[in-house]
Amino acid sequence: METRKSTLIVGEIGQNHNGSVEIAKLIVDLCARPVLEETFNISVRSMDAVKPTKRDLNEEMSVSQMKRPYPSPLAFGRTYGEHRKFLELSNEQHFEIYTYARQKGLRFVETICGIGALGILKLITPDYLKVASRDLTNLPLLERLGEPRLPINLSTGMAGREELDAALSIIVRFHENISILHCTSEYPTYPDNVNLNTIPYLIKRYP
Repeated sequence: METRKSTLIVGEIGQNHNGSVEIAKLIVDLCARPVLEETFNISVRSMDAVKPTKRDLNEEMSVSQMKRPYPSPLAFGRTYGEHRKFLELSNEQHFEIYTYARQKGLRFVETICGIGALGILKLITPDYLKVASRDLTNLPLLERLGEPRLPINLSTGMAGREELDAALSIIVRFHENISILHCTSEYPTYPDNVNLNTIPYLIKRYP
């Protein structure tokens, strides 16, 4: 497993770009903007990396979900499928964001949800691949993510010990450059549910 002595601070882009490359670039700008460190009165980078998400809606959603009416005032389409398609950036658009982040001196993390989304790796080489906690039991996806031998960050929000062990057993066939991230799949997370005691448990069990 990877041992890190400093904290990697990642700016979550996800789909907060609302389907716009320009908004995604604005998020990159915010993540790269220096902030004043008051103790030593020096400017430091606010974040180290950015992380968008690439999905394959054909794997992620059923036909009935795609056709379901979506009357939300925040919807980008008449159906939930149209809404989600609007939010998906193409591989080429991800490459544009990747290039822009590199120019700003930021590292790049890519969450890939689904085997059908792996084509993005033909255009970009992320510093890290991120596995969403919901995909920790998607063993075929984990195997494909392990093949490029890129560092992998595993979220644990929807997993117990057995699920995490099974996921690790797949990836370590290819490499052991793995970071295990304690997270809570509740948004927003209430302080009583953060359970930071999980972190020393993970450190002890997965040294």
